[in-house]
Amino acid sequence: DVKKEVFDLVPVLKSCLDDQQVVCEQQNIILEDRVPDVLSDVSGDLERVNQIIVNLVNNAIKYTGSGGRVCLTAVEDIPKGEVKIVVSDSGIGIASADLARVFEEFYRSSDPNARKFSGSGLGLAIVKQLVEAQGGTVGVESEGLGKGSRFFFTIPVASQRAFRGAQLFCPIPKVSAKKSV
Repeated sequence: DVKKEVFDLVPVLKSCLDDQQVVCEQQNIILEDRVPDVLSDVSGDLERVNQIIVNLVNNAIKYTGSGGRVCLTAVEDIPKGEVKIVVSDSGIGIASADLARVFEEFYRSSDPNARKFSGSGLGLAIVKQLVEAQGGTVGVESEGLGKGSRFFFTIPVASQRAFRGAQLFCPIPKVSAKKSV
């Protein structure tokens, strides 16, 4: 069941980064924080959005070797009324033949490097279902094996906050009520 609530996405993203920092340090992986301090509130299921972020970040860490890099980014697209969350890594990458199938249930890459890692093949299928149930989109990009990957999803900006969020960047001048004679 997916709930709809309005919440601030920034602390959710920052909390995930904090939770994964120790794991990254133990595995000699650089965890980059490219999350802005302020985003407009979003509309979705807070618990499920957290689940999506944790899944994508955990996968990025799992498939990135020692000395690698994982980055969490969030960008607000005011005209589209959404926030795009991107988890990128310098890990093993994804073969072009596998890109279209990574969100399928039980799908596991045939690449021997990917097969070294345990998994049910359900995590990304669940991510896709949760994102779409909240009105967002999900996708993946990779330039191929050994070149890392970028997983991303969008979540709608909460309508009552979208205008105020835009005002932070584009202040509207106050109109004087005085008449000139």
